[in-house]
Amino acid sequence: MDLWPAQDFFVTSIAFVGQVEVVDHVMLDFGLPFAFGSYDTGPRTSEGSATLGNPWVGAHYGANVTRGVALWGGGTITFPTIIRPGLIRGIIAGLAAADRAGFDVDRFAIEDLTIRPRGGIEVRAADIFYYRGFLGLPLYIPTSRRAGDTQFLIEQGNDFELRALMGLGGGIRLQFVAIATDTFVYGRNPRDRFQAAIEPYFVYEPVDRSGFFVRAGALIALDEPLGPGFDQDKLATFTASLGGKF
Repeated sequence: MDLWPAQDFFVTSIAFVGQVEVVDHVMLDFGLPFAFGSYDTGPRTSEGSATLGNPWVGAHYGANVTRGVALWGGGTITFPTIIRPGLIRGIIAGLAAADRAGFDVDRFAIEDLTIRPRGGIEVRAADIFYYRGFLGLPLYIPTSRRAGDTQFLIEQGNDFELRALMGLGGGIRLQFVAIATDTFVYGRNPRDRFQAAIEPYFVYEPVDRSGFFVRAGALIALDEPLGPGFDQDKLATFTASLGGKF
């Protein structure tokens, strides 16, 4: 769940996400998002709407290469279901698409089919320090003339985490998005093709392979066009993930 409360609007996006092991080391991935929110249209008036997001499916392979290093790679396809959304629903979808500072825009992209090759690495050192690196290369393919041109993005994330042996810990995430083919819709500078963000977070992971996990943090945009995050109506999103491993 992501919550972006700004002075002139708020938007909440929620996704149900699953991973199912189909054979050893191969996982089937799927997700279904939706969002709701409102924005001010005058001193005492506001408009609100809810929208179902774009579902995605995919798969990835992951395995340990040494005792403390694991690699994974795969991809997803996101299918467009937001078609001709109308003004209010389109605004809410656009805000929800931006609430992760440029990551995972395909959840609420309007009339775009998205193909995302992705992969990552996890390094564990001294039993309590974790580094996770992520690289995604989403390609946004328009399904109508209204959707604009094809866009290619580069998503790169880095988690630095300390976690005690009982499973409780915290960390810092640094993430970067670069647009290779077009500009951010929300930027004042039409040449700005880069967005950075930081997310301090707390986490609990089950010590055993199975159990429930939780992660909560605050994702803050560091630069234009979505930041700095503490300015009025700039990006500062509260994040939370709840789930279980079985």
